[in-house]
Amino acid sequence: MTKEMVSKKDKKKAAPSKKATAPPANKRPTLVEQAVTFLRDEIISGRMEPGQRIHLFETAERLEMSMVPLREALGVLVSEGLVVALRQRGFRVSEIDLSDMEDLYRIRLMLDPLATRLAMPVPSQDDLDAVTTAYQALIAARSTEQIRTANRQFHFAIYRHCRSPWLLRILNLLWDNSERYQVLSAANKSTSAHQSNEHDQIYQAVLKGDPAEAEQNMYLHVLATVETLREGFGSDMADTEETETSQDQGARTE
Repeated sequence: MTKEMVSKKDKKKAAPSKKATAPPANKRPTLVEQAVTFLRDEIISGRMEPGQRIHLFETAERLEMSMVPLREALGVLVSEGLVVALRQRGFRVSEIDLSDMEDLYRIRLMLDPLATRLAMPVPSQDDLDAVTTAYQALIAARSTEQIRTANRQFHFAIYRHCRSPWLLRILNLLWDNSERYQVLSAANKSTSAHQSNEHDQIYQAVLKGDPAEAEQNMYLHVLATVETLREGFGSDMADTEETETSQDQGARTE
């Protein structure tokens, strides 16, 4: 065998396989996913108010997409309970009411503590550091939007270790709907001292890796949130009735 033949053979062996391609880059979200993310955040944040009609042409133009992905996105939000489909083939943001809020939190009182207990102890120091970072961000948060985002990140920095994909899916759905009440309630316009204390108690139990204590502290925290929101509903209803009464009296005077 000649040196030339050996050289060609070695080159052939050294040639990279056509199957050895570079790993794909992060997949960009589809138009439907973009629309779902945008509209979900608009609804949860309260920028789109309960009962508000969703104008398809205006929304599609705002998102710079056709009606097809927008309708698909709205279908997803209908399945999540954030949007209601109207008989006239339109859509509106779901209303909020006291019975719906209590139903949501009745389930969260069972599942949030469960996810916390299942997550204990947090698997590694890196994961514990992530919980600490999320807790510190929550303490530093000031605006309503910052508090909302940081609060969710703190909770799910814990829940993500529960080793139950189904539990996480259900919790995400419950949080999407229950956060609306926290944002829109008059009783939740500022962070209270007792809420900060509740988060600290949860955090300290997580640091210790104590399942029973962490579960109990999470239960008490969610329960206190329910009581705060109930008070908020009372204030909101009183404000609404007072406004309507003033309007009625004004109309009579005129």
